[in-house]
Order: sequence, then structure tokens, then C-alpha cells
Amino acid sequence: MHVVGPRRFSGLACAAVAVTLSAFCVGVSRAHVRERADGRVFKGHGHYVVKRINETLDCMSMGKAPRLVSLMVPKTGSRHLMSILQKEYSFAKGQQGCPEVSIFHWRPMLSIGADCTDLEVFPNQLNFERWQALMDECARRSIPMIAMIRDPVEFLLSYYSFVEPNWTAHPLEWDKLGALVKDTEANSNVQLALLSGKRGIPFAIVPPGCTHETHLELTEADLELFRERVDAGQLLIGSVESFEGAIRSFAAALRWSKFDVDAYAARGDFLPRGPDRFNVDSSTRSGDQTKRRIRQEDLPADLVKEIERKSALDRRLHALALSASSAFSAASSSAHAQEL
Repeated sequence: MHVVGPRRFSGLACAAVAVTLSAFCVGVSRAHVRERADGRVFKGHGHYVVKRINETLDCMSMGKAPRLVSLMVPKTGSRHLMSILQKEYSFAKGQQGCPEVSIFHWRPMLSIGADCTDLEVFPNQLNFERWQALMDECARRSIPMIAMIRDPVEFLLSYYSFVEPNWTAHPLEWDKLGALVKDTEANSNVQLALLSGKRGIPFAIVPPGCTHETHLELTEADLELFRERVDAGQLLIGSVESFEGAIRSFAAALRWSKFDVDAYAARGDFLPRGPDRFNVDSSTRSGDQTKRRIRQEDLPADLVKEIERKSALDRRLHALALSASSAFSAASSSAHAQEL
């Protein structure tokens, strides 16, 4: 695979950045909670992302680079994708050391009603620089990266249904959901923000009224850089709304030899897994499927339009992913996506 990494660090500069970031990450991974200069702390999921970057860079420096890096935005069929990757590559969930696939999996861990003081805040300029260094190093070494992108309205509704399983079809509920869109900019273009490393609070959705001073501004240039990485073949993307097409495009580009795409499709296995195939039956999920899933038609039309307006970059990002998957798609999977 020919890879051209746009905006890459050159030679010694890239090496110096990698060494500096790796040293920083080691310090964080050994201290589960670490104070910032202003006395605040960062921990939890931010620590996890730091640890994964640290491990991946260290493995590269030791000559044990992964064959693939998978960027898993929450509520984009990540667990189903992971099970498919495990059929093609040799790695286990949560595997330590240097697995064949390095996975960055953001989790939908935050209740919408959480106290703002519970939010972890991460030093975002450093997070952004480190994230870009990782992507540039993958480009330099021709290590492919993959990511699934979701229609931004479906993304928000799936997330909300998951963390607020007791929602009710009532105007007050739509006011609560609307506040996540209207009362803060932190929940705009969430997928691009995560995948560009510009998200200071590494949860997908942030309660309204919280401060987000560590977020870096997301611009048209971030989408363009993402597009450049896709056009260069460094980053492979697919749409959740065309899940089978996305997997087929990954399999073709990466020349998979173990996972039988046609047999998987013939069994109907690209559909969302029930608890018989994915042993999860909780208050929020049955297999892959989100229980009590809000549908777009449940919402007031003006709220849907507002979500679309505040997700303009994510909508274009999803269109790019849908285009990448469409050539391999046997049929529309939009109904499938609404179950997740």
C-alpha cells in the first residue's frame, strides 16, 4: 500500500517528537492519576488513550509494529467490527504487549446527567500533538488505519438511548436531548473531533452547561486533512449505514485471507448480533442492539434539523465514508444501523 502522510514531521523532528511523547506517556501510564500544573487531574479514559498511544509507539520502536490500527468511535458497531478483526488477525480483547491490531476504542461511559465536576479534563494541545504524531508515524511506516463513521443524527440518538435507557417520549425529554445540541458546542461534530485528536474531554457526549476550555477548535482544515489521509490510502473508512460494504472494502484493500466475507454474508451475519451470537443482555443492550432505541421519527422535526445543522462537518465526513463503502455494498443497511 502506497502511503503519503500529509503534514508529516520530517526525519529527526518526527523521531524527536515520538521519543518525547513516548516518555510523557510512560509517566502517565505509571501514574493512574496525575496532577496538572493547575491542580486538576486527568485519569480514566484519557489515561487509557495515553496508554494505548504509548504502547503502540513503543511497539513500533522495538520493531513490533501492529499490522493495523483500528479507531473505534463509540456506537459505530465497534464490538461487531472487533469480532470480525479477530477472525483475520491474531489478537485478544484487551491484549497487552504488541498485538497485531492496535485498537483505540472510545467508550460511551458518561451519563448525560453527570455532575460536571466528574468530567475528566485532558491537556488537549498535548493530546492533539501526540495523536497527530501517532498518525504520522503510521503513515511513515505504511501501517493502515481503519475507522467506521455513522450518520450524525443516528449517532446521537443511539448514544442517548444507551446512556439514558429510561427516556420517555415526552416534550421534557426532547428538551433534555435538545440541550445537548443547542446549549453547548462540545457535542457538535463529535466523530471528527475524536478522530482528529481535538477533543479535550474524551467522552462522546458532554452534559450541557459544563465548561470545555480544553477543546481545540474544529475547522474545515481538519476535515480536509482527514480527506487527504483517506485519499492517500493511509486511512480506510466505512459507513455504519453500509456495514457490509465497509467490511468488504476493508477486506479488499487489506487483502484479508482468513475472514470469509461471502460466507459471513450468506449466513446473514452482518445483521446486528443477538445475545445468541454476542453474549450480552443488559438493561441497555441485547447483543449488539440498543434497547428502547429512539428513532428519528420520534423527534420533533426542528430538533432533527438542529442536530443536522450542528453536525455539518460530521455529515460530510459520513458522506465520504458512505461513498467509500458504496462500491462494495450489496444493499442498504440503514435499517441495520438503526438497531445499534
